[in-house]
Amino acid sequence: MFKGYPVYSQLDNKEGYVAATVPATGPGGIGFINMLGWGNAVTIIPEMLYWQYGTDKHLVRQYDSIKKFVEAEIRRMGDHDLWLGPNLGDWLMPGKDLEWMAKNNEPISNSFIVHDLEVLSKLTGQLADKEQLLDKSEKDETAYSQYLADQERYSVQFQKTRAAYIEKYIDANGIVGGDYQGAYIMALKYVIPEGELRQKVLTNFVANVEKNGLNTGFFSTQFILPLLIEAGSTALAFDVLLNEDCPGWMYQVKQGATTLWERWDALKEDGTVNDVKVVSDNMVSFNHYAFGSVGEFYYQYILGIKPLVPGYQKVQLKPYVDPRLGKVAGSYLSRAGLIKVSWAYQAEGIEFQFETPVPSIIELPDGSHYEVEKGTYTYQIKNN
Repeated sequence: MFKGYPVYSQLDNKEGYVAATVPATGPGGIGFINMLGWGNAVTIIPEMLYWQYGTDKHLVRQYDSIKKFVEAEIRRMGDHDLWLGPNLGDWLMPGKDLEWMAKNNEPISNSFIVHDLEVLSKLTGQLADKEQLLDKSEKDETAYSQYLADQERYSVQFQKTRAAYIEKYIDANGIVGGDYQGAYIMALKYVIPEGELRQKVLTNFVANVEKNGLNTGFFSTQFILPLLIEAGSTALAFDVLLNEDCPGWMYQVKQGATTLWERWDALKEDGTVNDVKVVSDNMVSFNHYAFGSVGEFYYQYILGIKPLVPGYQKVQLKPYVDPRLGKVAGSYLSRAGLIKVSWAYQAEGIEFQFETPVPSIIELPDGSHYEVEKGTYTYQIKNN
């Protein structure tokens, strides 16, 4: 029991689906609105933990749950190889109401399915390989055969769903369905492989941001700045980050925020609470995760700390700099130990300091590149 109420889980869901909240509020099926993007934490979190801690135990433990969830998605996709139906899309994107988001959700919603299938197809292969390496006395031939069958099933479905997504939502010029930032971002994050089409989509995405500024909702906000970096638009990424108008993170800071809000416009410019209803009840949380996902950009791009292998046994140290920040210092306590990075603009250039507990690849903004062992390192480059 949970606060006097029954606790419902995926096992209670008659379709094997993970609900939008955990615990779920009841034992029913999927419902009219599929809520894709929320329950997909079933694959996103175990994969994230794998990279953070270097062990696949969370993926292995979650395997049956992931399969059950993905099978529910496959049944709902049917012959389309896509799930066509109402959802909340890139929830709470600026300037769009619930009806618009529901009608234009599909490029967002189906990107999560593509990612689920990719994660599961890789995991089945990984588990089959582990079983194959066991001694004959320990090897479970039944499990091994099932992993191979699963790998075939989900790999084929991944390819079919990705191809269906690209055919339905992305035209030959790289315009993603709806021509809005969330659609571009989620397609780039989870669907489009390297190649000519990806470059076209990146170009259109950057043009959209240049024209409209920040215009993202719950799901795409996390990835907008990294994708601008990938597109070679580093200055634009910092423009978006440091923008003081609404919508924007610095707008919230200027309004006195000490935590990030559920809605970009939770407080209006005159300091009053935004009471415009998005759903039947007004919803204004002043401490909400979604737009706080920008924190990843601070660690992985401004500081430049990224794992090159799961568990941070080897890391990339590749900071992106901007003179408007002046100087930056930060650290991350990884599974492998404390990693520290700082950089500062000086009269003669930019100075970088790194402290790493593991072998690392250091890449500086001038293109210089160093492979180093555990230790402390200082570099200086000219300020262009």
